[in-house]
Amino acid sequence: MVYMSTRLYINISQVYFPMYLTETVGLEKSSIAVFPLVSYVSSFFTSLLASSINRFLGRKTAYALGVGIGAASCVWMYFIGEKSPQVYGCSILMGSAGSLLLITSLSMTSDLIGSNVESGAFVFGAMSFTDKLSNGVAVLLIQFFHPCA
Repeated sequence: MVYMSTRLYINISQVYFPMYLTETVGLEKSSIAVFPLVSYVSSFFTSLLASSINRFLGRKTAYALGVGIGAASCVWMYFIGEKSPQVYGCSILMGSAGSLLLITSLSMTSDLIGSNVESGAFVFGAMSFTDKLSNGVAVLLIQFFHPCA
């Protein structure tokens, strides 16, 4: 469930971010390339720090920190006005949260498997399946309850 919710946050935010930028914030079409780049760069720098954060805070606290950063980016995005440069800050937080959440959830999964490596392929396969299934259901529900104009 931890990995599935992590991938759900990352994938849904990446799918709907371009529409958010153009439809809600009213930015130019070139922003569709710029803001995901900002998000990926912040994700890269956070991934360099993730092992230290996990070691210093522990996996559960590091995951909770990632959830907090991700929730903060979502709340901030809700209040952004039209053509606001604050989207850069949200993009940075979104990339950082996604990276910290993904690295920590994969570490938790590895801890779960432990020395029982013969079941590792099944665990990662089941995780991948639930990830794909939940993302498909989430997109269907979003499109059903809030269709694009």
